[in-house]
Amino acid sequence: APSDYLGFKSSQLSKPKVEIELDYVYGFRTKDCRNNLFLDMNNGKNNVLMYNAAALGICLNVEENSQTFLKGHKDDVISIDYHAKSGLIATGELGPKPRILIHDSKDYSTVCQLRQGVVKGVSILKFSPSGKRLAAVCINDDNSIAIFEARGDPFNGDNWNMTCITKGDRKKITCLEWISEDELLTLGKRHVKGWRFKSGTLKGSAFKPSKTCDVVVGSGVLRIRNSALVLAGAANGELQIWRSGSISSTRKNHARALDAIYARENEMKVFMTGGRDSVINFYDRTTQENIGFLNVKQEITEHSIPNRVRALELDSHTGDLFN
Repeated sequence: APSDYLGFKSSQLSKPKVEIELDYVYGFRTKDCRNNLFLDMNNGKNNVLMYNAAALGICLNVEENSQTFLKGHKDDVISIDYHAKSGLIATGELGPKPRILIHDSKDYSTVCQLRQGVVKGVSILKFSPSGKRLAAVCINDDNSIAIFEARGDPFNGDNWNMTCITKGDRKKITCLEWISEDELLTLGKRHVKGWRFKSGTLKGSAFKPSKTCDVVVGSGVLRIRNSALVLAGAANGELQIWRSGSISSTRKNHARALDAIYARENEMKVFMTGGRDSVINFYDRTTQENIGFLNVKQEITEHSIPNRVRALELDSHTGDLFN
């Protein structure tokens, strides 16, 4: 012991008179997440990347390399979604009684906390096209699907309530997409199901999985005029284009599982897919034909940096690509 040690004092049990403030997080959760990267181009003059790590949602100012945090979770955040038109961000966590938090992207404040009905963790969160509905998939045996709805201003937390919750499937659900404000499609391991949300209830009808590959790991929605195509990435690298409950066409431009799909409307009029083969493919939004590719292995040569593609974002003004 030190020569001037005077023995144990009860005061040593008290909380130190210091405050620790989180400054920067060096990390991005990918091991059980995909398509969890979003770009906010409406936040002042600087672009902001939004993603999750540990028990946080992270908002990274790209130009300044500074971070703001979406706090309030008690366990690891494993799901995140961003509704660009409204500016709402949703984050969901692991845990027996997980929290879903809705945040305002303008000041990163918490709009509300949703806990009713969800159990064992929230693996998927998706806003409806209007941003006034939020679908959540739970990590329980039935992969339950909950629908939360804002009756009025979605920035008023008191307006958000759970409308319904129903069993999804005993098979694992890995993807959920809103086709319209009242229709959804879920995909996963030997699972494809269409859902209709009407009068506060959610009813589903099963569809046949793909014969060539029945394990879907990534998805996105391609909206062209009044139609919506669901893009599904399969475990064998196949891109499946779903229309009205069936596959209208497929593309095979990846050698391994296709995890990431970027399908949001953009000035470059493209959509992109990324896979575990470290390749990003570019497609024409109108024809859905492949128009080029990028080999990430050639761009990222540092061995300590993973080059498999789990999420994609695009700044179509500058052509900057984030993954």
